[in-house]
Amino acid sequence: MNVTIKTVAKVAGVSPMTVSRVINESPFVNPKTREEIKKVIRDLNYQPNMLARAFSQRRKEQMIGLVVQYRYFSYTSYFMEILRRIESTVDKLRHDMILFNIHTVRENIANLTKWYHSGLIKGFIIIAPKENDPLIQRLIEEKVPFIIIGSKWQFPGVNFVDVENEQGAYMAVSYLIKLGHKRIGFIGGPENRTDAEERKKGYIRAISDHNLPIYGHLMVKGDFNEKTGAKEVKSLINSNIRPTAIFAANDLIAIGAMKTIKEHKLKIPRDISIIGFDDIDMATQAVPSLTTVHQPIGKLGEIAAEFIINSDDNKINQNLQKILKVRLVKRESCYYNKKG
Repeated sequence: MNVTIKTVAKVAGVSPMTVSRVINESPFVNPKTREEIKKVIRDLNYQPNMLARAFSQRRKEQMIGLVVQYRYFSYTSYFMEILRRIESTVDKLRHDMILFNIHTVRENIANLTKWYHSGLIKGFIIIAPKENDPLIQRLIEEKVPFIIIGSKWQFPGVNFVDVENEQGAYMAVSYLIKLGHKRIGFIGGPENRTDAEERKKGYIRAISDHNLPIYGHLMVKGDFNEKTGAKEVKSLINSNIRPTAIFAANDLIAIGAMKTIKEHKLKIPRDISIIGFDDIDMATQAVPSLTTVHQPIGKLGEIAAEFIINSDDNKINQNLQKILKVRLVKRESCYYNKKG
């Protein structure tokens, strides 16, 4: 019996794409489903050899490679929305996609370039790489087609699609100031991410433009996850000069912060107003619902997928550096502050 990835998928009752994710150690598979697929692979003695198998099948279309770093995007709503849109766009344009989960960049650079030079990969979509990422430099040197989502690289020939991070942060903080807040805390993201740095700049610019003092102790840094918000907000609410409002660099930080604020018996928004950034699904489900900066997450994925697929067909500009607009979504987590 010739066991293929489709055979495994049929026996396991899943799609070939899900089997591929398990084989490539993607974190975006339900743990129970992952174990069931691994059992089927063992039972059928399936030996995945994607390079040889793809060549033998003489694929008519090359695949699109999606590159992520696990520590940033494990099961987040932001990533899953991008993934869904990329997947649907790739499918609509009659291509396939393979997910590369980067654990350590050094060992994965050679693997990614090998896939491209094999002829199986048309190009890569890379989600939010850190600044000065050696992977990007290597792809540039080897002339491998790629586009970056969620990070700006101001170099000739480097393609990216991102949003107005600084302007979005500026809008959020300006809104809090218009509500009467003068002591506004900030919980930032990782320092080696351009989106996090831009949102910090927007926060500082809004405070300065409204002639308010910048309190250094009300600015803390962290990571783009709930744990950061839950932990770092403690220093803000325990401060001698406690903020009346907080701008969080993304929604997950804001949601984590909200949990800790409630544990300290403080009311949102009466005691502390809070704003996030992204407008993920959890923002509407939070109690109270989270005021946030909406970015077109799915559109980022769609633009990136179309760019790579059409990159040598003269259907679009071969050098794409696109910035999408954001907007403020007002919900229940902000309150007019008469005291200032």
